[in-house]
Amino acid sequence: DDAEGVRRWAIDQIADEVLRSGLERIHHAAASEKSKRDFRQLVMGPLNRLSDVLRFPMTRYVVGAGPRLDLAGIMDRAEIVLLDASPGTQVGESASKTFVGLFIRAVYSAMRQRRDPDLLTLFSIDEAAPVIQGQADVEALAARARKYGICLAFGLQYLQQCTPAQYAALKNCCNTRIAFRTVDHK
Repeated sequence: DDAEGVRRWAIDQIADEVLRSGLERIHHAAASEKSKRDFRQLVMGPLNRLSDVLRFPMTRYVVGAGPRLDLAGIMDRAEIVLLDASPGTQVGESASKTFVGLFIRAVYSAMRQRRDPDLLTLFSIDEAAPVIQGQADVEALAARARKYGICLAFGLQYLQQCTPAQYAALKNCCNTRIAFRTVDHK
């Protein structure tokens, strides 16, 4: 039911074709009693999945659903953000991977908004392989970070833990590599 006409108003305001189409689909599903079940599936399923992710305060900061974490300002003030992305008893591997993906996306967006890219900022993820696998923004971040004053440090056991695209990006974009206790695998 859209008695107040809010959905119709929102549909008329949205310029993005994909977003408008999705909202129209939800609007039509809610229009009749027969399609109420479709409406619940369209809205409640994703809402439940979002609730699982957004129950963690730091995730809400990153995606803007809570008090805003001003990463560009943090970078410009040379402040420190520590990120423990390792799965544990409260956060599983899937949630950790999702959060790191959102965080990398937020850093990537924020670095382009910096007022002072000459002030270097370190972005570090230790034991990064499990949480960065499949994160397409890692390649984009590696390729552009230096231009925005971002120093990247990814702690990996070995480079082949990354996807081939990430491996290529880290190999080609990172000028300094540090290796501790190497083992000959022959």
